[in-house]
Amino acid sequence: MVVGSTGKITVVGYRPKNPTDQEARKYFGAILDADDQLQSLFDIALAENGTGWVPARFPRMASDGGIAHLILQSGVEPHFAIANISESGKVEIIPPDTVSGARAHDWFFGEGVAAELYQFPGEKPPGATQWDTYDLTSGKKISTRTLLPTGFAVACYLGDAVSVLAHSAHVEKSRGLPPDALRLVAVKLQ
Repeated sequence: MVVGSTGKITVVGYRPKNPTDQEARKYFGAILDADDQLQSLFDIALAENGTGWVPARFPRMASDGGIAHLILQSGVEPHFAIANISESGKVEIIPPDTVSGARAHDWFFGEGVAAELYQFPGEKPPGATQWDTYDLTSGKKISTRTLLPTGFAVACYLGDAVSVLAHSAHVEKSRGLPPDALRLVAVKLQ
């Protein structure tokens, strides 16, 4: 769910055709006005390979200029797409040219971009993750950057940095933080 600049709400969910069959889920959405009144319904079309799109793992939505954005995935070796949903309920699905074979994928939104975090087994240095950014309207790749191992649990994509949770074990004692305290820190992407 995301609230747009005009106050309209875009919601995406599913209605099971058969509650016991996970593959039978049909994703759809609704546009609500600021008073929670239904304005329109929309469907998420099938992927080119004939399988259904589902929201990517840890789904996030963003809104920009009256358009809601959602990352979708399809297939076992996931294929990803950016769903751009207008306030009238028109859905445009743009498949960016993403990497394959990565061990983990996660998606974030920044100003005008979708940012994909991924990692390959055996990445050097260990624990480093790659960040590819894609234009939200065209799906074209803008950049690839690296996040060196720092903290854990990425919270936000900030453009040239990300925020992560980090423990305080290596913080100077004079700062008064107990070693088991968590901090939210911004780390520059390389």
